[in-house]
Amino acid sequence: MSDADPFLGPLDPAPFREESPFPAGKDPFLGPIKDAPAATPATAGSLAANFAAGTNEDVSGILGAPVDALTFMANNSPIDLAVSGARRLLGVPSAPVAGPQPRKIVNPVGGSDWIKAQEAKVGMSPDQVQAQNEAERVARGAGAGVASTILPAVGAEAMGSRVAMSALGRADAMNATIGAAAGAGGQAAQDVAPEPYKPIAGLVGGLAAGALPVGAYGVGLA
Repeated sequence: MSDADPFLGPLDPAPFREESPFPAGKDPFLGPIKDAPAATPATAGSLAANFAAGTNEDVSGILGAPVDALTFMANNSPIDLAVSGARRLLGVPSAPVAGPQPRKIVNPVGGSDWIKAQEAKVGMSPDQVQAQNEAERVARGAGAGVASTILPAVGAEAMGSRVAMSALGRADAMNATIGAAAGAGGQAAQDVAPEPYKPIAGLVGGLAAGALPVGAYGVGLA
């Protein structure tokens, strides 16, 4: 008689069941609850496209860096930069400047944005390819790592500078492998790190991953 009250008789458990007054799968304020869209699976084609996009992105950045730097210096006088830096350091908001302002140089020929625009004309712009999942982001990082390793080495060899060649290495498969590993490792580390620590995670992850093929090569020679 565990379900019977000594005074009221048998107990009906139905009134004590807690049921939601809202239909299942529906939020009372936001409406129907939809499942999160499934991540797009990576394919050999998407990985190759992101690898190429990462390479092109880094190539345009490296080749356009001199023009970008000159454009920045032309658009910002040393005094303006000093004042702006002091304001940021002291937490003082920027004040509007009265009077007509000099025209800024935008998208100069030979700059990184200009190079990307030329790549877009032949369907090679990195902006036209977007990574949809972790594997594609890592592939894109690997492509960027190859470009950042090989392109400076190619330039050093073209100039015949022994000092630059000793510092940058040669444009060979070994350096390409190191660059790919460093780029992929840096991207993967950034993706898993919390927001404030992403830059340092990318640096540490890139250094650690780039050291792996170096170590493997050393073991092979031993």
